[in-house]
Amino acid sequence: MCPNCGEPHYISEQIPKKAQKSVAYFSVIDSLRMHYKDSLRAKILQYRHKYISREDYKSENSIIGNIFDGNQYKSLVALGLFTDLCDIALIASTDGYQLFKKKQYDCWIILLLNANLPPDQRVKKENLMITAIISGSKSPKNFNSFLQPLVDELKCLEARHVYFPLSLPKGYNGKIYNPNKLLMHSHTSYLQNIKVLENKKRETGLNGHSVLFELRSISFPASFPIDIMHSLFENIAQHMFRHFNGKFFSNEKLNNAEYKITINHWNEIKRIVEFN
Repeated sequence: MCPNCGEPHYISEQIPKKAQKSVAYFSVIDSLRMHYKDSLRAKILQYRHKYISREDYKSENSIIGNIFDGNQYKSLVALGLFTDLCDIALIASTDGYQLFKKKQYDCWIILLLNANLPPDQRVKKENLMITAIISGSKSPKNFNSFLQPLVDELKCLEARHVYFPLSLPKGYNGKIYNPNKLLMHSHTSYLQNIKVLENKKRETGLNGHSVLFELRSISFPASFPIDIMHSLFENIAQHMFRHFNGKFFSNEKLNNAEYKITINHWNEIKRIVEFN
């Protein structure tokens, strides 16, 4: 039975059994096998190994030019991952996609980028690895169930959020955090917090932890960088603009803060942007 709608998974009167709903899933393992059957493609996929084999890669003065220069990748290497020439680094992304102008039917896509490809080839259309297409008029409720096939495959391949409100809720008597010195969370603290919250489903609204915790290569929150489009451009940027413009608060006294940008400075910013 479906835990969300209470309906059976299969149409009972049909033999052989037929699922009530289905989702398009494309095997990651099969896709990678096809890549490595092509000798030319297999050589291109050695980009990661060649990049980290450079003499200046381990230099303290090396610049950040790729994800392999980041602390997250290096921490995975320290755990014993990415030791083989053919080991593959994947970048996952998922989002809703509107197919038609009338928003009656949308779909969600689970997409993988092959980081073993050179940066100028990773996001080309022919190199995108779409692993699942979830259709429907609403966003998936039990997203773990759609991620599970992908997680199971990734586990085969690898086998050899915390909320800080700046204004306190009414009646809150707990600890007050300084927004300028928020606590940094680690993978271990995330696991500990989730175990506590899972026992308080009614109070927190959390149904459970993500199946992504089953992957050794996943570290919360380091494996989930900021989504600059949704987190900044669509949500924060417009509010910050009103802050900097002195038009965020209805109370004019609050708008006259130190960070308010003057008209002259706005004109200078406009000039620089138009010039570039």
